[in-house]
Formats: sequence, C-alpha cells, structure tokens
Amino acid sequence: MFTKSDATWRVFVQDAKTSEDKAVVRFARRWAVFMEEAIEQGETVAEVAKRTSLCANYEGLAAPGFDAAVKVLIEHWEFGDDLCRWYRREGQACSEGIQANENRDVLNFAALAAHARSLKKNQGRFQNP
Repeated sequence: MFTKSDATWRVFVQDAKTSEDKAVVRFARRWAVFMEEAIEQGETVAEVAKRTSLCANYEGLAAPGFDAAVKVLIEHWEFGDDLCRWYRREGQACSEGIQANENRDVLNFAALAAHARSLKKNQGRFQNP
C-alpha cells in the first residue's frame, strides 16, 4: 500500500485497539492494494473504487466502517485525493459532490443523508390519490 507517510500510517495502525478499528484497518489496506493493482493496469480510482471495495470487503464491513475506511484512505493513502473526489460524487443527493469538487468545498454527508431521508419521507405526501 502506497501511503503519504509510512510513519503516520504505522501510528494509525498501532492506535487501532478495538476489533472494529482493526477491521477498518484491514479493509482499508486490502482495498488500497486492490485499487493500486488496477491503477497499475491503467485504470483510475473513480473507475475501480466501487468494484474493488466489494472485492475487498469479504469481512462484511457495514456502512459506518466503510465510511471510516474511506476517511482513513483519504488521509493516509497516496491516491486519497482521487478517492475523496470519487466518494463525494458517490454520496451526492443531486449535484452537491460535483459542486464540492469544483469549489474544493467540504461535503457534509450527514446533512445530505438527512436531506435524502426528508425527500423520501415526503415523497408520497403530494401525490394525487
């Protein structure tokens, strides 16, 4: 796995004490290696992120663990910036991820999730019977 800093990655790995934290570390490392193999073949992070995440997740990491792994890779992995751009686009409700990428803004996934839930909740209210 290509890290931005081997020293900070080692500290992060050593600080993973719980079984959940260790699962996130294992998944993040595995996923990064799978993506790196595809990148070496000429693909981009955006092209391989989803496919390789499914292959790397044979431990069955749930959504919060996946989100944690993404954040870990964004911070520590050599291709973290590319992964961040992919993750923003994948998590968008409309065009928020694309706009955040263009403006270099921070994308608030909690706010987007709440917005998506409210849209889904209100979806049937205004339909004709």
